[in-house]
Amino acid sequence: MNALIARDLRLAFDRGWGWMSGVVFYIAFVALVSISVGGNQPVLSAIGPGVAWAGLLFGVMIGAPHLFSDDIRNGAFDALRLGGFSLTQIVGARMISTALLTLGPLLIATHLIAQFLFLRDGQVWRLIASILVAAPIISAYSVFSGALMARRGAGGLVGVLVTLPLLAPVLIFGVSAVNSGAEALWLSPEIRALVGLSLIGTVLGLFGSVAALRTNAE
Repeated sequence: MNALIARDLRLAFDRGWGWMSGVVFYIAFVALVSISVGGNQPVLSAIGPGVAWAGLLFGVMIGAPHLFSDDIRNGAFDALRLGGFSLTQIVGARMISTALLTLGPLLIATHLIAQFLFLRDGQVWRLIASILVAAPIISAYSVFSGALMARRGAGGLVGVLVTLPLLAPVLIFGVSAVNSGAEALWLSPEIRALVGLSLIGTVLGLFGSVAALRTNAE
C-alpha cells in the first residue's frame, strides 16, 4: 500500500497545482461570504464555524470526481489490478493520499480562514481539532463519491453535490464542537460523536468504494 500512496502523491505533484484547487475554492468561498455580509465582525464571528466547515467540505468534494476517472480513462487502473493490487488496497491508499493532499492543505489554510471569519483563538484550535477527528470520514466519503462517479469524470460533480447531504451529521457535530463550551474538548459529546462517525464511515466508505469500483470499473 505504501507504493500506491507514493504513486498517488507523485502523480498529484507531477500534474502541477491542480491538487490545490480545494484550497483555492475554500478561501474564495469564505471570502465571498465575508464580502456578502459586508465584513460585519459580529455576524461573521457568529456564523464563522458553519461557514468554515461548509467551505472545507466543498473544497474536499470538488476533486472527488477525478479520484478514479483519470486512472480508468488512461488505463492506469487496469495496470494496477494486473500488477497484483486488490481493490481494497487501491481504495485504502486513495483514502490516505486524499487526506494528505486535500485535507492537509485545507487545515493549513484554516489559519487564514480564521482571520476572515474573526474566530477566537479557542474556536480556531477547536475547528482544527474537529476537522482532524472527522478527517477519516471526510476522506472516505470523497473516495466513495469518486468511485460512484468513476465513469463520469468532471460530469460527476453534480452527483457529488447531490449526495453531499450525507455529510450533514459531520457538519452538525463539527460546528457544535467548535462552539462547545466544554473545557475538555476531547471528552465533549460532539467530538465523541465525530469519532464514532469517522470509525463507521471509514469502514462503510472502504467497502462501499470497493463495491462501486467493481461495478463501474471492471
